[in-house]
Amino acid sequence: MRINSKIAKVHGHFNNVDHYLHQKFDIKVRSEIVREMVGVPCHADILDCGCGDGTISLQFQSNDNYITLLDVSENMLEKARLNIQPLNSGRVKVVLTEVELFKSVQKYDLVLGIGLLAHVNSISLTIEAISDFLKPGGCCFLQITDKSQIISKLLDAYNCILDNFTGQFGYKRNQMSFEEVVSIAKTHGLVFIESRQYSLLLPGFATLLPGRLMYAYHDFVRRHRHLSSLGSDFIIKFQKR
Repeated sequence: MRINSKIAKVHGHFNNVDHYLHQKFDIKVRSEIVREMVGVPCHADILDCGCGDGTISLQFQSNDNYITLLDVSENMLEKARLNIQPLNSGRVKVVLTEVELFKSVQKYDLVLGIGLLAHVNSISLTIEAISDFLKPGGCCFLQITDKSQIISKLLDAYNCILDNFTGQFGYKRNQMSFEEVVSIAKTHGLVFIESRQYSLLLPGFATLLPGRLMYAYHDFVRRHRHLSSLGSDFIIKFQKR
């Protein structure tokens, strides 16, 4: 796998799997939102870009779905392998590469890009690649933190200060708005279908409560119409023309 300087830093960050997996409450909420939006796919070819430990896409593993897990972190993919059910191992493929370099003749019914766009070289090229992976009529789900939300601006300022002291990331995460992503997707043949807004976490709040209570709070916010409308994050569904 060829890795450029930014992706090398992304690799270094996520290869320390605890940087991501310590917030299981967030992963669980994302997984539940995706499941609600996708439903129960049958006879589906699924591609999970930036899969992490596979939690979100492997909930769809079955005897008639085929799943490809894509990530730049070999340690994350090792975690994902542990989540593959033995009976489904022949229907799950693991690929170590970045999205823009992934070559596939196969087209997919469903492509996931959850927790992905903040860490890629180019948002536009990544969305273009995801669109190319889809079959006509296929759907993709993209997760973003909307930079226009007040809570997002507070979190970004806090994270910049934290990064300066800890060097946790070592690279600048991409910022984007909901409107920008929908506009970019449209230029690549993707039609906006629906979205879910969630995540109302003040800076530093995630470290104050144990994971069980953080999940309960996160889940309560996403199910509350007024609170969720203040949230920083979106999961957006698009369909390929």
